[in-house]
Amino acid sequence: MPKIKPLKAPAERLVKKLTESGTVIDSLTCHQIMHAAIGSVSPEIAARNEIPIQKLRCLPDRLQYNLFAAAQRAEKMLGINIFEAMAVAEEIIQHLRDSRIGVNMV
Repeated sequence: MPKIKPLKAPAERLVKKLTESGTVIDSLTCHQIMHAAIGSVSPEIAARNEIPIQKLRCLPDRLQYNLFAAAQRAEKMLGINIFEAMAVAEEIIQHLRDSRIGVNMV
């Protein structure tokens, strides 16, 4: 049975949305920032440690994301200042929250 990749479709939608708003971002960079926001560090670590990233049933306001880590990753990977990076990170986190994607914590 193939492993479901819950971040793939949202990342593609985000790349399109951010590109339309003027932020030049590729799918890999978006994926990296999403992992920073979720708290799984990176796609490689999430895969190696089998972190349960999934669409959750809880209310979106109950999900937790790491805005600071996402902004730092955006600043580094996109080569933009921290204020622009914060806006990109907030957009990505809002998209994750609206999609109810997060780490399933017990």
